[in-house]
Amino acid sequence: MAKDSFYMGRGDFYWFHGCVEDRADLDKLGKVRVRILGAHTQDKSFIPTDQLMWSYIMMPVTSASMNGIGQAPVGVVPGTHVIGFFRDGEACQDPIIIGTIGGIPQAAANNTFGFNDPRDNPNLTETFQSAPRHIKTRIYPTDGSGAQLTNDIKGPSYPIFSGTPEPDTNRIARNQNIQDTILQILKTIQDQNIPIAFSGTWSEPSLWYNGTYPYVHIEETESGHVKIQDDTPNFEGQLDVDRTGTFTEILTDGSKVEKIVKQNYTIVMADDHVFIMGNEFNRTQKDLNLSIGGRWNIEASGNINIKSDTGGLYLTVSGDANINATNININAIQKLSLTAPEIDMKASGNVNIDGTQVWINTNKANPNQIVLPKQ
Repeated sequence: MAKDSFYMGRGDFYWFHGCVEDRADLDKLGKVRVRILGAHTQDKSFIPTDQLMWSYIMMPVTSASMNGIGQAPVGVVPGTHVIGFFRDGEACQDPIIIGTIGGIPQAAANNTFGFNDPRDNPNLTETFQSAPRHIKTRIYPTDGSGAQLTNDIKGPSYPIFSGTPEPDTNRIARNQNIQDTILQILKTIQDQNIPIAFSGTWSEPSLWYNGTYPYVHIEETESGHVKIQDDTPNFEGQLDVDRTGTFTEILTDGSKVEKIVKQNYTIVMADDHVFIMGNEFNRTQKDLNLSIGGRWNIEASGNINIKSDTGGLYLTVSGDANINATNININAIQKLSLTAPEIDMKASGNVNIDGTQVWINTNKANPNQIVLPKQ
């Protein structure tokens, strides 16, 4: 074919396999620098990472790749192996990435050679110190102070190699070495025996997970955010968990669990409607503060029970306090005191006062005081 008749789409197809070494694209188009097998040498002294060509990322048809619509073209990390082709054919100067490929790493990355994660290079925009990192230590107090988290001092070098070769496929998708995943962390912070008013307790349900490959669909980011959709028969479920441990979980039977390891804020800019067909159990470990801009209306088909184990009951209103009931029973273990500038008691029937001693006298300080007649 004559060179003057060549154009993209007409001519030989030149494809390649390579390894991503840089993703700090200043244009922010998702471009990455790729060291291509056969085209580039492993020796960085010939072609250093910052001299590799930028490759565009091909997105699926479910993403518009225009004006921010669809998915952002990011996700590969230095060390990712990719497959692509050259848009300019034989010239091989305009590479396009069409997909990523996993494997079973046999050793940790050697940053001195090409085809490895090179971010120990201070000449690169992204370094291990500036990269996303995992959480190293976690403390989850139960005193209401919130999670105490400490990050690793730097991002990992890819591939992460633990000493035993294992597939790049996520461990949760494989249900292998689960003890080293976010699922194990969620198991260790499950809350048990939460008190119910007046009697009883309840506990946080156990995780539904008992995944079987290849039915577990999972997405995990570099710092540890995880989304799981599990189709394992009889163990279906979903989990959306933040790297901190805050999560939303849907169990196999449709039950839902939410846990927030720090503060929670819910703002509804109109009405809020909640319909609970069963019982509701609330436990606040510290104070419960309720501020209402309008009226507070409480309607109950049964009794309204209020119990204070160690404190008192204080009601303060700026207007009248009206209580209408068939019977009013007040039982004070020690003393009942009524204090007011004026007390009116009216009954259409009898007024019964029964006590060991009944003392009605506004002039005495105590029942045994002798009051002399006025002279």
